[in-house]
Amino acid sequence: MDCQCLTCESPRRRLWSWKRKPPLTEIAAENWMALLKCPDCGQLWCEVPHEPYASFLFWTAWPSTEEQWRRLIQIDQGRILHDWHDAVLREDHALLEGEEKEAVAFWRERTYRHYNPIDRSPEFSKPKYCSTSKDIEKYVEQGG
Repeated sequence: MDCQCLTCESPRRRLWSWKRKPPLTEIAAENWMALLKCPDCGQLWCEVPHEPYASFLFWTAWPSTEEQWRRLIQIDQGRILHDWHDAVLREDHALLEGEEKEAVAFWRERTYRHYNPIDRSPEFSKPKYCSTSKDIEKYVEQGG
């Protein structure tokens, strides 16, 4: 049986919405993304603001080290990490419950089910590096 952190609910949970953020500590920020750490279990989380007005924040559980995050955030203005973060959001948003699920539905409507990583319209470019969250593995392994 997996032990779950009482603060960030890792490893069971990979996604938090702005509606119910755990108390995390920021350790780095660059290229419209921040890296945070759970004070209880040490799990790293990536924070990204989404439109409209960069006012809707999501946190995704970072599956590697701070050093790997710092290396990848430097490549192509952090696009590898942003593609990965968007993939986690697409894959896990339906697992959210209650007010978080309602908040994400509101946000999707607020973006006209068009300007967000879940409903991305055809005129937006496809992910360059990570179409799925597992794609991050090939970039994390490259740097050790």
